[in-house]
Amino acid sequence: MRSAALGFLFAFLTLHVALSAKAKVLILGGGIAGLQVAYHLKTLGINDILLVEADDHVGGRLVAGHVAGIPSDSAFWEVDERIEERDVLGIMLDECKVSISDFGLPTRVFIDEKGNVITTEAEARRKDLEAALRGLKTDWQGQKLTARDDLTMHAALRLYGWHPRNSIDVAVEGWIFDSLLQPGEQSASNYLYTNGGLNSYSEHAEMYAAGQDENFSTMKLVDCMKNFVFAPNDERLLLNKRVTKIRYSTTGVTAIDENGTTYEGDYGVVTFSLGILQEDFVEFQPRLPYRKRLAINEFVMLPLTLVWVRFDRRIQIEGERYRFYLFANAHRWNWHWCRDVLSSNQNASFDVLRFWLTGENALRIERQSLNETLDEVNEVMMSAFGVAPVSVVLNHLNYDRRYYGGYRAWPTGVTLNDFDELRRPVWNRLFFAGDAYQIPLFARAAAISGNETAQVIADCMAGKSCGYEMYGESLCSGAALEEMSLVALSAWAFVFATLH
Repeated sequence: MRSAALGFLFAFLTLHVALSAKAKVLILGGGIAGLQVAYHLKTLGINDILLVEADDHVGGRLVAGHVAGIPSDSAFWEVDERIEERDVLGIMLDECKVSISDFGLPTRVFIDEKGNVITTEAEARRKDLEAALRGLKTDWQGQKLTARDDLTMHAALRLYGWHPRNSIDVAVEGWIFDSLLQPGEQSASNYLYTNGGLNSYSEHAEMYAAGQDENFSTMKLVDCMKNFVFAPNDERLLLNKRVTKIRYSTTGVTAIDENGTTYEGDYGVVTFSLGILQEDFVEFQPRLPYRKRLAINEFVMLPLTLVWVRFDRRIQIEGERYRFYLFANAHRWNWHWCRDVLSSNQNASFDVLRFWLTGENALRIERQSLNETLDEVNEVMMSAFGVAPVSVVLNHLNYDRRYYGGYRAWPTGVTLNDFDELRRPVWNRLFFAGDAYQIPLFARAAAISGNETAQVIADCMAGKSCGYEMYGESLCSGAALEEMSLVALSAWAFVFATLH
């Protein structure tokens, strides 16, 4: 009887060990932020980690395999060349020997509805728009305008004399605003916080995997980061594990996946996209503090869809190839801007253009059929290039639970204090990292956020301050006070129970 009981106990304990994993630091999500947390922790000598990823690979939205017949990313990487002192992403590029693209081609061309080149006219209007932006930036820096006066970009620019009148002006807006956000949807404060007032591709470099050799590949960077931290078949890297519940306390964090397997850490880092948190795809126990939940839901997601259009020959305008094509046409923001993802490949016999679509237009494209999308693109491409595309491919960042809300935009009225609340850890045990938690955009923001979070956790483990650098006016926010109140209440409850 005793041996049977011991055997049952041994089997139970063995099963428990097989179904559970524990580490000092539990990293939830293997995108660029999660990888950077793991990478920086290792450089600090902290190897007791677990990284749990829902997909079958790391890299998150940055790894999409083959699109339109070529290897390509599903997200945008931006490396700011204006920074003399290399930031986190720049350092990673150097260490992993990943090159920044040098296309060697004219930057951009503006085309009207009949396929005529109108770059000269567009450049003249660009100067007018940049003058309005400089006025807006000057008053913002001089604090004549604050987040309390926050407007959409269109409304703010009207104060400084910019009034778009025609399709050329709309195309110019597409260029100046990085063609990522419709000015009518973007908060002026968001733009000024993230871009400093002006943004031009002449000041930026990009890095793409599409059709280029491995030294230009974003996948190479992802693999480099993974291989630096994890050995082949490393038990600390857990793939195909979708977390559905997160429990946290003042002593640690426990994550539970859809199969009921638990993963424990003294510290936990959530790197899911903000949209996943907004949609409550993950249950937190206890619920996150009210002000934390409020901040998460204040930062509204902007829908983004990427569309790849393939042609059976190279695209040229008047015998010249360009990196970027901007279309001044009646479709306005529907199909206004694209880039040639094969612009650096001199040997390709075909071409692929990639469009960025945002807002309601992005959702509309994802809802309709590929044939309907191909018909729309065909109209624009025939007028501009006189050639029809042969196929179209798009991602589904807005309806895929793995990536939901994979892009963000600040709504009007949010402040840096709100941003601090978004970034703030809970009880100095549950941390948040990703592109939404840093002022820059895209992978650069995710890398900086992951690096900062890893450093804060390392400081916590060493008994130092667990504080983040705050951007707002106050370091002691409502969320922090709420957390302190909960901790105090728990302590009094313990004392009361002990005495009685």
